[in-house]
Amino acid sequence: MAVISKRGDLQYQVKIRMAGHPAISKTFPSKKMAEDFARVTESEMIRGEFIPRRTIESVTLGKVLERYGREVSKNKKGEKQELVRINRLRKHPISQKLVSAVTPEDIEDYVAERRLDRSKRDPLETVSEASIRLEVMLLSGVFEAAKSKRWNYCRTNPVRDIDVASRPGKSRERTRRFVGDEEARLLSALDARSGARSGNQDIPLVVRFAMHTSARQSEIIGKSGTTTRAAAPGLTWENVDLARLQVVLPDTKNGRNRRVPLNEAALAILSALPRPINGGKVFNVTQNGLIRAMSAACKAAGVEDFVFHDLRHEATTRMVEAGLSLLEVQSITGHSTGEMVKRYTHLDTLKLAKKLG
Repeated sequence: MAVISKRGDLQYQVKIRMAGHPAISKTFPSKKMAEDFARVTESEMIRGEFIPRRTIESVTLGKVLERYGREVSKNKKGEKQELVRINRLRKHPISQKLVSAVTPEDIEDYVAERRLDRSKRDPLETVSEASIRLEVMLLSGVFEAAKSKRWNYCRTNPVRDIDVASRPGKSRERTRRFVGDEEARLLSALDARSGARSGNQDIPLVVRFAMHTSARQSEIIGKSGTTTRAAAPGLTWENVDLARLQVVLPDTKNGRNRRVPLNEAALAILSALPRPINGGKVFNVTQNGLIRAMSAACKAAGVEDFVFHDLRHEATTRMVEAGLSLLEVQSITGHSTGEMVKRYTHLDTLKLAKKLG
């Protein structure tokens, strides 16, 4: 309970002791100020919202970001990407502010800065609206953790109160598909690159395999590990069953194993590869090598605005056009909901028109 005592002229000392909280002592120039402080502080302690003064005056957003990355991000599938965003935010001046002092206006200023026009900065430094949205979502998660009873660094989440105009919108859905003879040109360029002295002959196979299975890049070639998560090898021979015309993808985005049927083209790719007795990875390709090869091949083939993930959209759409139901497609692609499958299935209007007669 609070005890208020007069300490000389115009000095009133408040002492508060409550079980489970540190002792508080503070002096005010008037009795009313002392009483108001005691009432508010005791109320916060009872509700579990009290934040010790030393915490308010010492914990910066940068420190909270660091703790969030260490304790929360490590449990996420996208840990590696989130740690990159955290490190970027920690280098920004906003991270030097006390977490309890960050305002909605600070978040709005950060968003505005990230939206700087290309003409004002190096185009390579500008970021997409999708990237900004992910950073703001991360900040919101950080503040939610910071104001939790376990962390107790601040009382509010300023991201929730930013102006509507400052809220990054959802990223535009990619609907890129091959047009005309783009597929043939790209595959030809990849084959030519792989045939060079320094080329990787597995890369064209990975691209073709993705085109026929809708498997993600990480599911095919794997991904590197982090300090808290082991590396994933991607597709291994132990999970290839040619007799049953299927492969099992164990490290999918939603965390569940997925069985993917093999069409004739995908079966031919795997059947032609040498299968080591001891098993191991099916494709010996790194992420950086695949990205560089795709970029170079697209440039050589004159295929613009096309990335590896577009192969997943292409494959998924072809499955629907072939007559598979959305439920069947979902079981193959591993999308968590039917609505997400619809995002990828922008059917060819010309083919639909022919069906309608």
